[in-house]
Amino acid sequence: KERKISIISKVVPVITPELTKLALKSKPVTLKGEEVKNISLESSWEQPVCWSPANPFLYYLITEIVDVKTGEVIDRRNDRFGFREIWVTGNRIMFNGHPMTILGANIVQHSEFYDNQRYYFMTPETWNQTIDRLFELNLRTVRFHMQPAPSFILDIADERGLLIIDSAAIYAREYILQSNKKIYLENCIKWIEPWVKARRNHPSVIIWNAENEMGAGWLKWMTESEMKSLGDAIRLYDKTRPVNYDGDRDVGDEMINLHYPEGYTNTVSGSIYAWADTVSPEKPTGVGEFITHYGKNGNINQWWQGTWVRGMRYVYFADI
Repeated sequence: KERKISIISKVVPVITPELTKLALKSKPVTLKGEEVKNISLESSWEQPVCWSPANPFLYYLITEIVDVKTGEVIDRRNDRFGFREIWVTGNRIMFNGHPMTILGANIVQHSEFYDNQRYYFMTPETWNQTIDRLFELNLRTVRFHMQPAPSFILDIADERGLLIIDSAAIYAREYILQSNKKIYLENCIKWIEPWVKARRNHPSVIIWNAENEMGAGWLKWMTESEMKSLGDAIRLYDKTRPVNYDGDRDVGDEMINLHYPEGYTNTVSGSIYAWADTVSPEKPTGVGEFITHYGKNGNINQWWQGTWVRGMRYVYFADI
């Protein structure tokens, strides 16, 4: 059985859905039986309202599959998004055409340190309170450590203007050393596709963290080219954001990331500006974590870690 269909889409502001800002329509397409076809629609768009922390403006892309003969709407979906651009030029990160310095927090969604912390979990009911506290501290970015942020966190971040560094669940642990590296990498790359596709329309996500401390970090298991292969896999599904390799310095991609510039088990002295000599003149340099609470100075260091909110450790990330 044949059916002739057309794809009709429109872009509307979330706050005024009655106003159509962009309209798109495909040519009629004939489908036979269970046949599957990919249809792409594109259009220029003059002067969209840009999403930013100061103005988290959101749109809906409303898409319908319509039977050409009867006008019946066969299927319909709404996708929420914000229009904004981020890229790297030299050693600067550019956001909507302006240089930006990322000041933010590293959040572990549940505590894994047993000596003096309890387990806490973020919920839709408490996440807005956490964002309020972040904003009070003049923090506008959260890096989610060890695992991707839950979808409700990204939804609310889109609405509030909080910037997110979303991390893959690829992070250094001793048991990984027992794995077959070839199979492990293959499975990582398979996992990357659904992760990125599910999150790439969130304007709050500004950077992908491909992994954490798998190479130059303490595990020393992956080579630079193996780590970069994860970033290359991310770019197969999204080329609009920089890719970061947290704690693994320079793997040959467009960003550099350090962990613990003051030394892994040391107590910090001076200020973050003393780390300026670590900044590359060619690539943005980030500090994804600092001041560990491991080791003999772990408990002492907690005074410098900033504010604790429900067991979450706040730290600093910047291109300085």
